[in-house]
Amino acid sequence: LLPQDLAAAERVILEARLDPKRGSVATVLVQAGSVKDGDAFVAGLCYGKVKALVDDLGARIETAGPSTPAEVLGIMGTPQAGDIFSVVTDDRQARDIAEKRKLLHREQTMAHQKHMTLVGLKSQIGGPAAKDLHLVIKADMQGSMQALRDSLEGLSTSECRVRIIHSGIGNA
Repeated sequence: LLPQDLAAAERVILEARLDPKRGSVATVLVQAGSVKDGDAFVAGLCYGKVKALVDDLGARIETAGPSTPAEVLGIMGTPQAGDIFSVVTDDRQARDIAEKRKLLHREQTMAHQKHMTLVGLKSQIGGPAAKDLHLVIKADMQGSMQALRDSLEGLSTSECRVRIIHSGIGNA
């Protein structure tokens, strides 16, 4: 969804978390190009404008060049670890790209959901079906959430299935 001329500068989200005082904070590794204060950006399904850049020592910096990890503040939402962080020309373009990505993501998730029918419900009640344990996972960071999700999904047995309904970053 990005124009070809904007894909020249590459940056990757290493970690993202929801800080109670600063909001969504993402650690970005700049591989090529640079990131500076005031840049509009898109990261996965999220967008924003760089309000502050913080280096690994906690000091505020103006720009982050190649091979520089930096914490970025000013994100609308919490991006996933591994998302591409792309700088765009303005806020409107960033918002439009993020909205198109969200719509596409929603359509893909809705296509894979199984709808319950009355016949299906009756067959589930009457038959010897495995019990489902539905879970909601909330974590402080993206990496911890993914580790929890993977380990819990591995606990499924033939008698009880573990299903994660929703997972997200932040307070429960």
